[in-house]
Amino acid sequence: MLFRSLVAGLRETSALFGLAIGAGILKERVTLRHTAAVAFAVVGTIVIATS
Repeated sequence: MLFRSLVAGLRETSALFGLAIGAGILKERVTLRHTAAVAFAVVGTIVIATS
Protein backbone atom coordinates (compact mmCIF):
# COMPACT_ATOMS: atom_id res chain seq x y z
CA MET A 1 0.00 0.00 0.00
CA LEU A 2 2.87 2.39 0.76
CA PHE A 3 4.28 1.85 -2.71
CA ARG A 4 1.03 3.04 -4.34
CA SER A 5 1.01 6.32 -2.45
CA LEU A 6 4.62 7.04 -3.40
CA VAL A 7 3.97 6.30 -7.06
CA ALA A 8 0.83 8.47 -7.05
CA GLY A 9 2.79 11.36 -5.61
CA LEU A 10 5.57 10.97 -8.12
CA ARG A 11 3.08 10.87 -10.97
CA GLU A 12 1.77 14.28 -9.95
CA THR A 13 5.17 15.85 -10.51
CA SER A 14 4.64 15.46 -14.25
CA ALA A 15 2.60 18.68 -14.08
CA LEU A 16 5.72 20.50 -12.92
CA PHE A 17 7.70 19.24 -15.89
CA GLY A 18 4.82 20.03 -18.23
CA LEU A 19 4.65 23.59 -16.95
CA ALA A 20 8.41 24.05 -17.27
CA ILE A 21 8.53 22.64 -20.80
CA GLY A 22 5.47 24.62 -21.86
CA ALA A 23 6.87 27.89 -20.58
CA GLY A 24 10.51 27.35 -21.45
CA ILE A 25 10.50 25.56 -24.77
CA LEU A 26 7.04 26.13 -26.20
CA LYS A 27 6.80 29.74 -24.94
CA GLU A 28 3.30 29.25 -23.55
CA ARG A 29 1.84 31.82 -21.21
CA VAL A 30 1.92 30.65 -17.60
CA THR A 31 -0.71 32.20 -15.38
CA LEU A 32 -0.90 32.45 -11.62
CA ARG A 33 -3.59 29.75 -11.67
CA HIS A 34 -1.27 27.31 -13.47
CA THR A 35 1.58 28.05 -11.09
CA ALA A 36 -0.64 27.67 -8.02
CA ALA A 37 -2.02 24.34 -9.23
CA VAL A 38 1.44 22.93 -9.85
CA ALA A 39 2.71 24.25 -6.53
CA PHE A 40 -0.22 22.58 -4.77
CA ALA A 41 0.59 19.26 -6.45
CA VAL A 42 4.28 19.52 -5.54
CA VAL A 43 3.48 20.34 -1.91
CA GLY A 44 1.13 17.36 -1.83
CA THR A 45 3.89 15.16 -3.19
CA ILE A 46 6.26 16.34 -0.49
CA VAL A 47 3.66 15.70 2.20
CA ILE A 48 3.08 12.16 0.92
CA ALA A 49 6.79 11.46 0.69
CA THR A 50 7.53 12.64 4.22
CA SER A 51 4.59 10.94 5.93
